[in-house]
Amino acid sequence: NAFTVSPALGLSQNFANRVVIYTIASKTDPSKRVRYVVTITEASPDPDPEAALTSFKFEKAKNPFLPADVEAARIIEGVGTIGKVFVFVPAGTAFSSLTPTIGFSGTGLFYMLDAAGIPQQSTAVYPTAGLAIDFTYPKVFYAVVKSGATVKTYNVIVDVKAPVHFDNATVTTPDAAVGAVRFLQATTFQNKGNHPITIASVAHSDHVPAGIQVVRGSGGVPNGGVLANNRGEVFATVSAQTFPVGSYEVTAAFKPRLVGHNEADDLLESTPLRMKTTIIQ
Repeated sequence: NAFTVSPALGLSQNFANRVVIYTIASKTDPSKRVRYVVTITEASPDPDPEAALTSFKFEKAKNPFLPADVEAARIIEGVGTIGKVFVFVPAGTAFSSLTPTIGFSGTGLFYMLDAAGIPQQSTAVYPTAGLAIDFTYPKVFYAVVKSGATVKTYNVIVDVKAPVHFDNATVTTPDAAVGAVRFLQATTFQNKGNHPITIASVAHSDHVPAGIQVVRGSGGVPNGGVLANNRGEVFATVSAQTFPVGSYEVTAAFKPRLVGHNEADDLLESTPLRMKTTIIQ
């Protein structure tokens, strides 16, 4: 009550492309006054959050058959293409019904199960509580994150870290006659994983006799890789032209590769096979 305000409070003002000067003055001493220049600027709308998949896991609470929560081993952002998520479950886990928990940054999380569809056009909202998904190859699961006009798609690959399985940890090859390099079938391996695999490399160690490399292992894989539960061949190359008659051993560690997913090479584990051979006269 001790001051006057001009323009009077409660009156609407036109702030379009102009300023309004408000003056507050003392009623007892009009020389005591202060002016405020008021402008109204339209605020920029908050930008949409960046579209990204931030986490992916299988929680034991939603998948009670798992011994513990399983976190994604790697999330790859697609650059002009579809990104990838690699998740490795314990050996023996059924791939047919796993419920993921997905964290994301964006305005919406969607999914698609149709390998022939266009994931970016998906309108199926992924439920907050999760959804049991069949990850069995060749079925697919695409996680689709949207934010404004930005859409990011991720192909989720679920497998095991060590899919190469030998029925026996030790194998003895047929005898190799002295005098030439012998290429022999030694055994087979089974794909205990989910996706087709090939053999990326074979590392050799623990030679007997020490330091003498007589026998080397290699994998025989059909075009397109070895499908889940199918078998590939293991061959032994015996250098019988260089070394004398006798028995030789080596440990050959077979490193798998998921066909079409080289980005996971360093995440997969080798399986060792003890190979024995004999060079005869």
